[in-house]
Amino acid sequence: MGVLKQAWLCVPRLGPRRAESSTVCVSVLAGAAGKEQRENAPSGIGALVLLERTETPVRLISCGTTLPDMEAGSFLQRCAELYPEALRVLVLELRGDVSAESLLERFHAQTFIIGPLTRERGCELLASADASALIRRENHTLRTDLTRAQAKIDGLRTERSRLLRFVTEGARRVNSVAEMSRWWDSVCRYVEAEASDMPAFAQSIELAPLIEEIIDGLHVDASRTRIRNGVSCHARARVDRVNFRECVRLALRGLATGAPGTVSLHASRHTLTFFHEQWDLSLTQLDELLEPFARLPEGPLSHGLDLPLARVLAERQGFVLYPQPGPHCRGVALVLELAPKASAAGAALTA
Repeated sequence: MGVLKQAWLCVPRLGPRRAESSTVCVSVLAGAAGKEQRENAPSGIGALVLLERTETPVRLISCGTTLPDMEAGSFLQRCAELYPEALRVLVLELRGDVSAESLLERFHAQTFIIGPLTRERGCELLASADASALIRRENHTLRTDLTRAQAKIDGLRTERSRLLRFVTEGARRVNSVAEMSRWWDSVCRYVEAEASDMPAFAQSIELAPLIEEIIDGLHVDASRTRIRNGVSCHARARVDRVNFRECVRLALRGLATGAPGTVSLHASRHTLTFFHEQWDLSLTQLDELLEPFARLPEGPLSHGLDLPLARVLAERQGFVLYPQPGPHCRGVALVLELAPKASAAGAALTA
């Protein structure tokens, strides 16, 4: 280091061994990466003066556990305040029983070594510190990006919830089938134009507890309709939780308001089946089951949109919802097929 004054380097040469062991208390590596130069000082005060006169970036400061003029901990603490980017190294003669964490905390050091600090060893420490700093910066960047993505996801979920409330509240304000039909057309256009920009966030979820939660929150006449969850506790599906939850809720409510009886749910590898055991429909009525207002159940007109909306939400996730007769042509089964686009959406149901 050309700028450093020779007076602050090693004490006069009394022999290489004695100078290295007894008079060199502090070592400093400064300069550009890969071109660091080492300078030594015999005391803490001398080292601070040496550091003050150094014009190149200070990269490493090392000292032993004892200094002739000040506490080693106080010296390294001062160095941390003045040169926060420099690596502070504590040099030990022997490793005692004291833990590394308490030792470093006590002396305000970042790492320690046993034995003398050679230039090669100092360069290795600096290389390791640079790699660690790079990893920390990358982790910080990733955490920042993750926080922003999570905030964006939360915003989109809120927007989707507003859309569902918009559909439900709007349906309650109409008083005739003609108004309801016009309302349905506007909802479909909105879903195709606006909601299509809301990406789905698929994740693997357990179906049984989610369906239990939906059933518990579903307001149906318990004396008129009973809903049974027959989905295995091991069944999982990779779906968008918000859209999938609302799709299942609307499908259950649509079946429950169709006729009194029992509605049960079952899952196979690629399908989720809603089965109404006591509701019998003709083939023509069955084909029109998912069309808006093909049937008008007793109660609010909005219930005439439950099954059509369930189909829209299924299609939004790349699924297919269709009706079919129950076993032995008794009852109505709604089949939510997850397999057709499972290769693209990754939504296949697994047991």
